[in-house]
Amino acid sequence: MQREIQIAVSSDQRGKAGEAAWHIRTCENVERLRAEVDAGWHRKCEADGCALLAGMQQDLASCQAVDAASRAQLVPLLRRSLAEGDQGAAAALVLALGKGFDVASEPTVVAALRRDAWACDRVSQHWLSMLAAQHPRLLTPNEIGALREEKRAAISKATEQARRRPVSHSAHIAALESLLASFEPPPGADPAEVARLAADIQSRCTPER
Repeated sequence: MQREIQIAVSSDQRGKAGEAAWHIRTCENVERLRAEVDAGWHRKCEADGCALLAGMQQDLASCQAVDAASRAQLVPLLRRSLAEGDQGAAAALVLALGKGFDVASEPTVVAALRRDAWACDRVSQHWLSMLAAQHPRLLTPNEIGALREEKRAAISKATEQARRRPVSHSAHIAALESLLASFEPPPGADPAEVARLAADIQSRCTPER
C-alpha cells in the first residue's frame, strides 16, 4: 500500500490517485474497527467469529507501513480522483473534509455528488441528503423526495426481511417501521415527479446495489 500511494503521489498516471485514496481509507476503516474490537465495543465479536476482522488481517499488516506523510495525502488524492471522474470520490472527499467542507466554495464536488447519487451510489445519496438538510436550497423538493423514496424503499425491504426471519425481534421491526414515516416527500413535492425521479435512479442500480 505504501509503495502504491507513493507512486500515485509522485506521478500523474490516471487511476492511481483513486487507488491510493482507497488504500488510505481502507487503513482508516480497518484500524478503527480494530480499536473498537480491542475496546470491547463489539461484544458479539467472539460469538460471531469476528469473520469481518479476520478477513482484514492482511490489510492491517499492510497498513502498518503506511506512514503519516502518505496518509496526509488523502484529500489531494481524492481531488485528483474526483477530477478523473471516479464515482464515489465526491462522497469520500466530503467525509474526509468533515466540518471543513463548504458547499458554496465546492460546486464541483456538489455536482459530482449529485451525479453519483443519481447513478445509484448509496453513499453519495446519503451525503447529498445530509447536505440538503443543512442547505435547503441545494435540492428541489422533488429531488429531496426522490432521495427519501430510495431510503424508504431500502428500509421497507429490510423490514420485510426482518419479518421473514425465523425469530423476529418485534422491537427491531417496530423501529424500522417508525423510520418509514420520516422519509415522506417534503412539502411542495409533486408525487408524480418524485416517482419519476426515483424510477430514474432505480434504472441505474445494479441488482447487487
